Amino acid sequence: MKKLVAILCAACITLFVSACEVSLTPEELYEKAAGNVEDSLLYDVDTNMSIEVAFTGGTMEVGSNLNIKVDLTDAENPKIASSGTVTMPLVGEVQVDQIFADGVMYSNVAGQKTKSNVDYQTALDLIQSGDVSDSFVPSEDFLEITAEKDGDNTVLHFNCKTDETNSFVQDALGEAMGEDTQYSFEEISGTVVVDKDEMPVSVLVRIKATMEQEGQTFQINAEIEEIFHSIGQPLEITAPADAASYADVSAEELEQSFAA
Repeated sequence: MKKLVAILCAACITLFVSACEVSLTPEELYEKAAGNVEDSLLYDVDTNMSIEVAFTGGTMEVGSNLNIKVDLTDAENPKIASSGTVTMPLVGEVQVDQIFADGVMYSNVAGQKTKSNVDYQTALDLIQSGDVSDSFVPSEDFLEITAEKDGDNTVLHFNCKTDETNSFVQDALGEAMGEDTQYSFEEISGTVVVDKDEMPVSVLVRIKATMEQEGQTFQINAEIEEIFHSIGQPLEITAPADAASYADVSAEELEQSFAA
């Protein structure tokens, strides 16, 4: 009987202590999730971006649907793999497969296969989606952030102060639009789903803006979404099986082909 009472008392104390633990605020949970991605050396994520630009006389759409795998466990041999489609005006949807492994960048764009010896930063710049932590809006730009439970997950909803997030939006929409481009933002909002281990399940950022460039006005609607398949789990990233069929090009030629 005494043993049973002791067990019951211990259980009550455990429950009391758990109930008294201070839970994270929505902003703290957001920071935790973002930090877990930033600190990870391994991740597998689908990253989808769609941008609709309306202007006098028409609209155009730019987008991408890519699976990104990153393995930074070996500082001397970082690896990235990107596979999916990119949609561009006048071109349409193009299949793009890229692998950076053992110091070589393999690129297969619409069947055109090239390879080049480049450093990791150059490969990261060319793939442009390797650093998924960039999709997390800086929390200091939040106007508000709220949380709701969805089973074991927590869903965070945020709205941003639209006059203080220019750097994030310009990174998100791409530097190709030019340094002289001026933005005014109507909406920067998003949703982040975080699991019970404080790991992000998905990130969605919505942007509505007006862009002024070279005397013209453009209305922009953009969505950037990332769906995490794994964070911190082992990945296998290797050179393509048909690597010998890839044409050798210089690093300069490779960069020029992407710029074009």
